[in-house]
Amino acid sequence: MKSGLRRVGGWWAVAGAAVLSGMVLSGVLARQWLWPAPPAPPRLVRPAPRGEGFVSAATCAECHAEIAERYRSHPMSQSLAPIAGAAPVEDFQQRTQFEPSQARRYRVERDGPRVLHHEVGLGRNGQMVYDHREPIEYVLGSGRRGRSYLLNRDGFLFMSPISWYSQAGRWDLSPEYAVDAHPRFEREATDRCLQCHAGRMNYADRPSGELVQRYAEPPFLEHAIDCQRCHGPGEQHVAHWRKPGSQAADPIVNPAKLDPSRRDAVCLQCHLQGEHQVLRYGRSHADFRPGDALGEIWSVFVRPANDSPRASPAVSQAEQMRASACFLGSQGRLGCISCHDPHTVPEAAQRIAWYREKCLACHESRACRESDPRRQAEADSCIACHMPRFAADDVPHTTQTDHRVPRRARQPASDEVSPTASSAGSKRDDSPPLTVFDLDDCPLAPIELERARGLMLAERAEWQRVPGAAAAAVPLLARSLQAAPDDLRVVDALALCRMLENQTDQAVELWQRAIQLEPGRRDALFSLAIYYHNSGQTDLALEYTERYLRQFPWNAEMHGRHSHLLGESGRLDEAIAAAERALQLNPSVPKTYVWLSWLYEQRGDTRQSQVYRQLWGQLQ
Repeated sequence: MKSGLRRVGGWWAVAGAAVLSGMVLSGVLARQWLWPAPPAPPRLVRPAPRGEGFVSAATCAECHAEIAERYRSHPMSQSLAPIAGAAPVEDFQQRTQFEPSQARRYRVERDGPRVLHHEVGLGRNGQMVYDHREPIEYVLGSGRRGRSYLLNRDGFLFMSPISWYSQAGRWDLSPEYAVDAHPRFEREATDRCLQCHAGRMNYADRPSGELVQRYAEPPFLEHAIDCQRCHGPGEQHVAHWRKPGSQAADPIVNPAKLDPSRRDAVCLQCHLQGEHQVLRYGRSHADFRPGDALGEIWSVFVRPANDSPRASPAVSQAEQMRASACFLGSQGRLGCISCHDPHTVPEAAQRIAWYREKCLACHESRACRESDPRRQAEADSCIACHMPRFAADDVPHTTQTDHRVPRRARQPASDEVSPTASSAGSKRDDSPPLTVFDLDDCPLAPIELERARGLMLAERAEWQRVPGAAAAAVPLLARSLQAAPDDLRVVDALALCRMLENQTDQAVELWQRAIQLEPGRRDALFSLAIYYHNSGQTDLALEYTERYLRQFPWNAEMHGRHSHLLGESGRLDEAIAAAERALQLNPSVPKTYVWLSWLYEQRGDTRQSQVYRQLWGQLQ
């Protein structure tokens, strides 16, 4: 009896457990059906590093000698060179100096292969207060429109404030250098700039997404743009042809055989600047390979295509071309290489016939309707009427070709072109929202689009002072940081926006987070040094100032702040050394002379104190 009860009890126990389990399971299923679990937050996955596989340009020329010879005359093959080996296009004999204002004079000096650029500070009576000279190591640009110049300071590359303008035949301030205030010899050459002017960089560390990089010695593995910029790394291509009987496909890229978007991306990697460029998560400016879509590396923000009936001449030539009737009617067939041979450029005497032939490839069935006298006056040139030249808005003293291909040449409206707009730092009317270039051909996941837009807005808040941009960027950047907690570019941008909104505690916390992720993070070290200095926290300001200067000893402002902090701490000798270093890097700052005068007076050296006070007086 007892065993029977046990059996019955066991059955009821099992049955009861089954019923209870069914109820629980039904409840779970009901909750999942009625109240589904929230989706997992999106995550950004860091892409694998790009391989190298490059060869020297000389290796390409072994088999492609005829093309290599023709390419030597192309501007891209002259995009960068050591100053000693660059073919001179400048005038080093006459008019080698200019005075953009009463306060400064600039002078160029050449002694054999050695070139020096001088900035001379002028006092109230025109007398020289200082002569700051720097040796030039590299020429940037082919010289067709002009040239800029680079200094090399221990692997960091800087622009000179002096440039040569070929079309005007004169020396003048470099592009984006305002007359009254500019960065002098302290403007760093960004990695994005160098990637479009140099063949290959020699990075001291693995390239990151930061605009400024440090380079090994020598900083360039290939000076000028070479074959691999358009055809991809050549190592596997060389191995393929050196292996007899190989059945594998040749891995080299022929841009003409790519689909239209990827074909044009080979050119647009350097010839589409847009309003803003944002690197994709985990990418660097060195990552683009021919065959990529542009959007796989950058999100380029441009004005919407329907902003006007035809693209303004103020936008890039690529945007102009894509707004032209020729491009829109070609259904993608028209591209950069339809008219431009990437291996050669026509001689001046052949230019009209060369481009007329390109036009007639599509328009041969339609005769020109212009009158014979007008055509003869223009030597029967298609481009004289349909691609007129106008002042370039990015480089003063130069012109560029109108790629809108208008039916009738017209003068741009006064607000369409402003050759000095970038120099003055003026912002354009951006009332229509900016769009991402070629988003249809290279779609972005919603979180990646938010990240790109957040970084773009942060940049507009910092540099263009667009009202509301910081507040609009914050939620986008915050969600992006959840998707990729190690995204240092987002950390920096979010910290900046928080500081612009006077949320200083949150900004400091974010900068500290950046330093935890990367102890030598320059932007974060700089920002924390300034914050602690301005808030009177001398010990912390000294710590972060010195950490910054160990990473980057070429910032005059930071040496000046370091001197003030040392002086406030009673370390007069160190303060004097730091202030004099600031003066070596930038002798144009009057307050540095005043500070040095005070330091020497505190040390009891009245003679030297008076010297600096007199120099300060002359600069006023």
